[in-house]
Amino acid sequence: MSESGLGALFAYALGRNAAADAAFSSAFKRKMSGERTWRDAYHELETAHNKDVDTARQLFAKYEARIAEKEQKLEYLEQQLVAANAANDELKRQLEAEKAHGVMLDDRLFDLSMRHARLCKKTNTKDS
Repeated sequence: MSESGLGALFAYALGRNAAADAAFSSAFKRKMSGERTWRDAYHELETAHNKDVDTARQLFAKYEARIAEKEQKLEYLEQQLVAANAANDELKRQLEAEKAHGVMLDDRLFDLSMRHARLCKKTNTKDS
């Protein structure tokens, strides 16, 4: 194993990890010992908690603002949809009226054509 160098790499990694663990442990022990009281620890926890609560409130306010914006946009789009539906209904009504007018004009043209044909027959003239 020493020929490949893996042993040296493994030993280096263990030493480095042990040094980091020792530094963390000594910092933790130093922090917990000495003049530190339970009130200090409570104050730190309370400060961290308040910071987290403030962050959560800010995020919540931002999400509420986004929701309000989307609701406002939705309301605007619904108003546009109502207006578009009303315009569509009016156009459908006008189309039906124009169709009825077209049918009436077609019937009138047919009646006039028939009357013209009868008059031509009575007067013995050719249809031009």
